Order: sequence, then structure tokens, then C-alpha cells
Amino acid sequence: MKPIVMIDSDLFGTSILTLALILLGAIVTLFNPYKQKRRWVRYCASILNTISLILLLSNALVFIPSAIFSAKDLGCLEAVGAILVPICFFFAYRQVRSLTAGIVSFRHQIRSVFQFNIKVIARAVLFFIPVAVAAVIEIRLAGSRYSPPSFTMIWKTVLVAPFIEEFCFRFMLPGLACNEDCMPGDYLLFSMFFLLLHGPSLNLFPFFFSLYLYFVIRKTGNLAVTILFHSFWNFCILAFPYVPLQQSSMQ
Repeated sequence: MKPIVMIDSDLFGTSILTLALILLGAIVTLFNPYKQKRRWVRYCASILNTISLILLLSNALVFIPSAIFSAKDLGCLEAVGAILVPICFFFAYRQVRSLTAGIVSFRHQIRSVFQFNIKVIARAVLFFIPVAVAAVIEIRLAGSRYSPPSFTMIWKTVLVAPFIEEFCFRFMLPGLACNEDCMPGDYLLFSMFFLLLHGPSLNLFPFFFSLYLYFVIRKTGNLAVTILFHSFWNFCILAFPYVPLQQSSMQ
């Protein structure tokens, strides 16, 4: 009797999802927001391109490597997963090049949103206070104690996710959808999609946090500040996990 071939379901599902995302990325790239004359079409194209880019980068940097490292035995499926990583990067790079083709002096803009000066630092410290207070309140309400997170969780939750989401939502999306001339309603819509991207939940904090980060980047003009705020919040949630009330009372 031939041995049963076991397929790693996590890696198999991730690989299928990645192929679908690559196809989606190739399709949405054809709908460049700058080439759309109607405002609502440009909006839809901007949001689709942004979400597609986030998912492609997340798969390349987080989901595929995690699935490969968690696999019990390395085989053909793991090799396919390893091949999909550079393919995801290629399509993500191609998508960014296509989207930024209509942005004048894109490299200059990238450099400018990562520059610090005394004014930016002072405002960053001031705007960090509400985030720190909210984190302390969240930790106190959760009734949790510090639990050292693993390197994998730090990598994907504290380092990768904040950078990708802030770059795409706070930097790319406003320029694609409305040439940086955004109104409050635009930020509300962007934050709604930011909330949906974090999964179905009754927790509306990502929505309000997104609005606050839009406010911060408008006041500081610095993307690194919002990335640091986002990373700090994710670390607090990760290092101080929620403890149910009954379990907390038993400790």
C-alpha cells in the first residue's frame, strides 16, 4: 500500500490565496486611478489597488514565510511557496511603479515624509500622549500582565504590518484617490476600509485609530511618526493580551 501523502493545509491554502492575489494585483493594476476620469471610479480603483498591494506584501513578508517555517516536512509545496515570495515582491513593485507613475517627484516625496526636525519631533511627542494614555487604559481594562511576544509575532505585528499599512493607507491612498486634497469624508471612508481590513469585529478602535493617524500625518507631514505610533500600539496589544474576567480574578 502506498503511503498517504500529507499536504500542509496552511501552506496549500496560503499558496492558493497568493496566486489569487497575484492575479488580482495584475488585474487592478490595469485600472490606474490617475487614468480614471470619474471620481467614484478613481476612488474604487484607488482602494482596490491599495488593498491588493497590502495583501501582496503581507503574503510575501508574513503569511508565506510563516506557513513554510511551520511546515513539518519541506517538500515541493514548500518550494512553491518559496518561489511565490519573490513573485509577490515583483508584482508589488510593478504595482507601485504603475501607481506612482503619475506622481511628480515620487522619490522626493518619499524622502520628505521620513525627514525629522525639531518641529516634527515636538509635535510627535505631543500627539503621542493620547496614544500612550489609550494604551495604558486598554492594558488596565484588559487586566493583563506582560507576556513576552515571540519574534514571529513581533516581526509581523509590530514591524511589518504597521509599515505596510501606514505606507499604503496614509501615504499612497490619499494621493491616489484625491491628489492629497482630501476632505474629512475621505478620511472617514479610508478609515472604514482600514477597519474592514482588520477583520469582522465589533471593535471600532481601528477605525478611530486610523482617523487619528490621518490627523497626525496631516499635522506632522511625517510617515515615520504614524508608523512608530502604530507599532507602539500593536506591541502593547501583543505584549499585554486580553485576559477574561474570570481568569483574571483567579490569578
